[in-house]
Amino acid sequence: MFAARLLLACGLVALTMASGRAQLKIAIAGIAGKKAVNAPSDKKALESMNLKPDDPAGLIKYFQDRTLNDTDLANLNAIISRFGDENFEKRMTAGQEAEKFGAGAIGILRRTSQSNDDPEIAYRAAELLKKIEKTPHAAVASAAARALASLKPPQAAAVLLAFLPMSDTRLVEEDIRTALTALATRDGKIEAALTAALADKSPIRRCAAVVALLNGTSASRDLGADAAKAVRAMLPAETDIETKFEATYLLATKLRDPESVAPMIDLLPDATRGRLWQIEDYLLQLGGPTGPKPKMGPAKSDLEKARDEWKAWWAANRAGRDLAKFEYKPTTTGSLVLLTADQVGYAQAIVSELGPDMTRKWRYGGVYCPADIAPLPNGNTLVLEQQYNRIMERDAAGNQVNVFNSQNYGQPFGFHKLANGNTLVAFQRTAVEYDKDWKETGKKYNSNTDDVVDVKRDEAGTTFVLLRNQNNRIGKIVKLDENWKEKGTPVTTGVLSYYHYRMQVLPDERILIAEQNRVAEYDVKAGKKDPVWSFQLGNAAMAERLPNGNTLVSDQSVGGLREVTPKNEVVWTYALTDGRIALRAIRR
Repeated sequence: MFAARLLLACGLVALTMASGRAQLKIAIAGIAGKKAVNAPSDKKALESMNLKPDDPAGLIKYFQDRTLNDTDLANLNAIISRFGDENFEKRMTAGQEAEKFGAGAIGILRRTSQSNDDPEIAYRAAELLKKIEKTPHAAVASAAARALASLKPPQAAAVLLAFLPMSDTRLVEEDIRTALTALATRDGKIEAALTAALADKSPIRRCAAVVALLNGTSASRDLGADAAKAVRAMLPAETDIETKFEATYLLATKLRDPESVAPMIDLLPDATRGRLWQIEDYLLQLGGPTGPKPKMGPAKSDLEKARDEWKAWWAANRAGRDLAKFEYKPTTTGSLVLLTADQVGYAQAIVSELGPDMTRKWRYGGVYCPADIAPLPNGNTLVLEQQYNRIMERDAAGNQVNVFNSQNYGQPFGFHKLANGNTLVAFQRTAVEYDKDWKETGKKYNSNTDDVVDVKRDEAGTTFVLLRNQNNRIGKIVKLDENWKEKGTPVTTGVLSYYHYRMQVLPDERILIAEQNRVAEYDVKAGKKDPVWSFQLGNAAMAERLPNGNTLVSDQSVGGLREVTPKNEVVWTYALTDGRIALRAIRR
């Protein structure tokens, strides 16, 4: 059934691959983090609301007009909860009452429409938002926050803090937090509004103040010490887990404060998965080869045991660990970038990012017949749309930034964006390396019999190609030398998962791939026939090895994600609630 849906949705892929050998023209070159072509600039966004980037009074008034006091905010949230009342008249009345809040309700309504679990509440919030919001505000709010951060008027921090709970989206919230960091100091002193916000009733404001103070004062030793002292003083009474995480994590990683390590470890049983990944990442690097490697879930008791193991280790080893000399290199922000597809139509896909609390930060659709994605350092995403013969860079709103349309080689199957700006692309019969301007470098690999379905390069510079037999779909991993000629003995894999032929190159020439009913790791260096590790799945879609040694896998038969240990213990699961399939999940 899955294969049949796929063939119908993507236009009989096998036949199209053959006809796709016809030459196409290159549309645009240079996927390199430029500003989105179709996204409105900050100036245009501000002009849509008659605002000017050099008018602080107008920018401040814009936020003040959209800010509710704490009482009104609580009342609005209570009213919105009645959007799902069983009584129709009460639902209608709630809508009328919420409408009276005007522009101040826009951010709350948008978040409700995007994330509320009750479909009736989400629907009514979306309908009311259409009625209230005549001009899209998200881009305006972000642009206005950036402008205030640049202008630095005296009341900017206080105004942005007041507005923060009304932020239109998670991205707007992040932009405001970034602006607050830029506003952390003024006239050689710490911004008073930020230190006052450490005692605010709103955990969103307290958390933003912590981040702004610890990040925004780092250039000054004295101010940084004062900011850290203020944050440490508020921690004993802090109840919000996210604020506690930001405080202890930044104190430990940025200020290298040994007093913050134990309180950060204490968060393990209650931290969201993304934050747990970050804490674990820090501790594993701190502990090194001799540190503990406890199981991080799935039961809370597992996390409590992990906490106790790490606390005991830290108590015994703290004296021998000089954090001033410890170079921590974060491997994650706690977020996940997802590529999901509808199980019925399948061709229509969505790219989104989940924050550390596993709620959506942003999403965009309009992705047709995708084969792979790759997050970029600038926050954009590369998307391989196989049926359109293109690799496109899009921003978080889905706007096209740059696009490469394949020439001569037909449909792309897989790609690998390299750190030097070059890109490896696997086509049906050819693997090609392009430079940063999408010109061929001269490195090319051709296959006369098997499909070339993926190409990757490891940190040592060795290139690997994944081939697939058209008849039985058995895979073969080929290693290439510096001239892109086959080197050594290829390793034969099992039957590859239909359509999603993806491999991840691990250290020491080990390759992780998703096969039809399992994910498997092969030792190419040793040329071993059988996998050195595997995990059975109903219908594997992807596998991503995490820095902690676990593997993130997706099972199309259940539509969710699992984090699996090397001992095949499932320590975390994530279910997609919209009935879609996770084709790719990449920890950012």
